Amino acid sequence: MTKPKRRRSSVQSLSATRKKKFLVPPTIKYDPNYARKKISVSDLRDLILHMLCESYLNIPPPTWCTVTNRAQIQHVVFLFVPGLQPRHFGHTDFVKTVSPQRVAPPCEPREDMPFFRATFDTVWPVVAPGSKETLFSSMHALTNVPLTKKEKDKLKRDPASTKRLVLPDLLMTHGQMTANEYPIHSEMGPEGPKAHGWVETVKFFHEGSHTFALDCEMCLSASGKVLTRISLVDFNDKVLIDEYVKPAEPIVDYLTRYSGISEAILANVTTTLADVQQLLLRTISADDVLIGHSLESDLNVLKVTHPRIIDTSIVYEHVRGPPAKASLKHLASKYLNREIQNNGIHGHSSVEDSQACMDLVKLKLVSGDAFGRNVSDISLFKKLHSDKKRPNRSLVLDGSSVRAGAPTSAETRVRVACDDELVSELLANIEKYDFVLGKLRDIEYASNSPEGVAFDKDLFHEKIAALDARLSALYASLPNDTALLICSGNGDVTDLVRIQNQKRDFQRENEPKRWDEVKDVWNQQHLEALKRATETARDAVFFMTMKSDGSLPESSPSPVDSRESSLTMLMDNKAGSSLSIDEVVIGE
Repeated sequence: MTKPKRRRSSVQSLSATRKKKFLVPPTIKYDPNYARKKISVSDLRDLILHMLCESYLNIPPPTWCTVTNRAQIQHVVFLFVPGLQPRHFGHTDFVKTVSPQRVAPPCEPREDMPFFRATFDTVWPVVAPGSKETLFSSMHALTNVPLTKKEKDKLKRDPASTKRLVLPDLLMTHGQMTANEYPIHSEMGPEGPKAHGWVETVKFFHEGSHTFALDCEMCLSASGKVLTRISLVDFNDKVLIDEYVKPAEPIVDYLTRYSGISEAILANVTTTLADVQQLLLRTISADDVLIGHSLESDLNVLKVTHPRIIDTSIVYEHVRGPPAKASLKHLASKYLNREIQNNGIHGHSSVEDSQACMDLVKLKLVSGDAFGRNVSDISLFKKLHSDKKRPNRSLVLDGSSVRAGAPTSAETRVRVACDDELVSELLANIEKYDFVLGKLRDIEYASNSPEGVAFDKDLFHEKIAALDARLSALYASLPNDTALLICSGNGDVTDLVRIQNQKRDFQRENEPKRWDEVKDVWNQQHLEALKRATETARDAVFFMTMKSDGSLPESSPSPVDSRESSLTMLMDNKAGSSLSIDEVVIGE
């Protein structure tokens, strides 16, 4: 008698299915006829979260693409490449375009990028953040995740957020000072400036206040900014020092609109930088607290180091999050209900600014830790790291907006000098991180000629070729199961910058005048030109692919036999009547 064949249990079937799924590399599927709405940089941020966060974290899956086997994704690399434009991929513009478009040869043959044509089937139109007349930061939109109402309520209920603070709670750490380019006091580390002319505060006993706020006004010399006024107030806002200073070198621009300094004011001044340094050393002990707004600028021009610093630009967060910093004028208006730096052509007052800094710190002390913090969103890096099943670590590489500093459990920031160094750092460190964010700047710099300098086409074409080769080498060296996402971040900003500069110059020229003295007007024609330029500047492009070795179980057919032939069929058949599945799979 033949023994009946044993039926596989549901548990065994499930186990086999999971094992089979584990062997299938991750892919990204999308509909080439997608036409709901143009995707935004925020949509790209949510795609990153969807790829890397296994416990979901309240992030809905993207509606414009589907990620299969996302648990198998080992790394996500996101590169901003400002300067990439639709014309580089065979399209005039994407201002009115929603659906992804085929990557075609460029409008200008010398701008051909073989890597893009070989690696990406389509280029996605993306709308950069902004308004009708303004372009916002794509980096901010990508790296900040809005908090849910539940998360906001939880923060508000946290007793620690309203607990009164003391001054030491607000002191900058060594890592913060290094990241924000403060000169380092020898008490905090050996890397402090040792050059001639620098001094550092020393410990000594003195009566009176042990908390001070400082602000400086500066003018411009041939070698850079020079000190022309210094003000110091105590904890009670009493003015202790208010001195004009005669620079050792000639001033080429008094910056009167900002500094309030003129040639006449400094005509009979004899106080020197060395005099001011000695006055500060006699007044401030190394044990005292020194307060200021972006005080690194003041200390660097003073050539003074001090170990105990409170920086109001750090204590009060910018709505866009770091590295952006709110202006002192904005903070005083928002939190103190006080108008400062409002003297028009007469410039700022360093006494007024130092008193505002002191009062902001006092307010922070009594209001608690959450006061002045951005509680509407959370850093993308913290969000990725908060995933309980997979606490992702992030690496941020950039040469401008990123300030290198002490790594945290969620992110490490590294400043790089050039695009080649960025790629080198990325490949050297990618195995340590789940998410890598970088910005390649070469073609952006090549496309933005200084005013009065002709655009160098040959240089730009060289940079285009170098970018393509650089990305090709990067992609070849990426580990398998790595998602590579590339976005320009914005479109062509040339006209927007020009028109915004015209508007700024018009406002500055006519601000001191009465309405009947204004000769030119900023009319509707100018506004329409600004709106058109903003549309172009917000016209970004995006590419995505999955690096994989393409290995599949023998019993599992490849989802798409030929990416190119499938895409061609889909793109040529707009109605899709002969196709039952309107999607393309990205992945080797």
